[in-house]
Amino acid sequence: RRVSKGVVLLFGALVLLCLLGVGGTWAYLRFKPLGWGFILGEEGKIAFLKESDGKVSLWVVNADGSSPVKVFGGADEIHYPYDPTRALRTPFSPDGNTLLFTVKQDEKYSVYLADSSGEDLVALARGQANAWGRFSPDGQRVLVVTKDEDGKTTLLGVDAKGEHQTELVKAADYAWGSFSPDSKRLITLVTNEGEDTLYLSDWRGRDKNDLVRGAYDAWADFTRDGKGILLWVRRKESQTGTLFLADLDGGDRKEILEGVDYVTAISLTGGGPIWVRVLQGDRYSLVILSSDGSHLDEVLAGASLIILRPANTGQYLALAVRRDDKWDLYTADANGNVLAEILIGAEAAGWQLSPDGRWIAFREKRDEKFDLSVSDVHGDHRVELLRAVDNTWNVSFSPDSKRIAYDEESDGERTIWVANIDGSERTKLVEDGYFPVWAW
Repeated sequence: RRVSKGVVLLFGALVLLCLLGVGGTWAYLRFKPLGWGFILGEEGKIAFLKESDGKVSLWVVNADGSSPVKVFGGADEIHYPYDPTRALRTPFSPDGNTLLFTVKQDEKYSVYLADSSGEDLVALARGQANAWGRFSPDGQRVLVVTKDEDGKTTLLGVDAKGEHQTELVKAADYAWGSFSPDSKRLITLVTNEGEDTLYLSDWRGRDKNDLVRGAYDAWADFTRDGKGILLWVRRKESQTGTLFLADLDGGDRKEILEGVDYVTAISLTGGGPIWVRVLQGDRYSLVILSSDGSHLDEVLAGASLIILRPANTGQYLALAVRRDDKWDLYTADANGNVLAEILIGAEAAGWQLSPDGRWIAFREKRDEKFDLSVSDVHGDHRVELLRAVDNTWNVSFSPDSKRIAYDEESDGERTIWVANIDGSERTKLVEDGYFPVWAW
């Protein structure tokens, strides 16, 4: 039978649409948008540093090693900002779209933004005696601190595109700021002539109210659920200070700890307990307060230093304790129950919790050599990734917590590896690179 040309064309069009549908589905799965644009697979991007002829450069590469891009070169030093929300040093914004980093050149510091592909470089500060920055929890805003030759500090607020800059504090002896969990509010610390003043405002510095004025020592931060403020105040006439829990406007303050030299405090989960690191003389102790401050338990005492790092989920944390120049590392849940002894008696230690909070990667120094391992937070499953190498600078988990990037220095050569968290499928990502950080 004869088939009309129209039927043939219609059939061909249907076949083409089917092929495009299959191809489009494959492309979507392979180039799936994960919050930081269309990236290769689901593993995202990794930032790392390289050093050549005494100069440092910052690079970004896909997690499979493809498409390396130099973001910045020719620096004396490059530093990643510390993100207290994610408890890690990373140049990536929380959504992975933007890079933020500090560059040292000729004894001067500058702060830059760039997109995650290494383009659209924007200077937020140039040629300062010191400068650094940090992202807001939503990644849409940046705080920048600069210090001039006279030691005066200026605090700037800017959006993640480097636009709409606001001068929050000018020429103070010291200044710093802390975002609320929803990134809409800001606590600002200003020090002048030995007195601390704390302000509460929106992120642009508007609608400003005093939290504390004229204190000898003070700090404040939002609770993790964003419903309250932890506030530490020490007055000139007192040898010790007091920790308060206040409402979101800074009022309705409840005294929860008094008579100690200094404290730092964090809340891990919304409405959950508050972990407080207490300094008395030259010794630290760690106590846990109920969320309303009504109950207190001491976890440990008599340490020369204590470092707390919560997981991104707030469910678990890593607890490092130094005693007699040796480091112990533990994992614990938010209620203060120790889950595992990860390290005991190391000369030096470094660690990172996975995004889902279920794994901890840690390095230890013994006899001038470094080991690198991964364990679940309960200590039941442990895998050694490196043993007795000259150095390992950093370790970083993938966004889904299933893969890990880490560096190794042996016999003067630096290598960045990527592997599953059980150590399998290890592949070389970069030669002559160090300090890898996965975007998440």
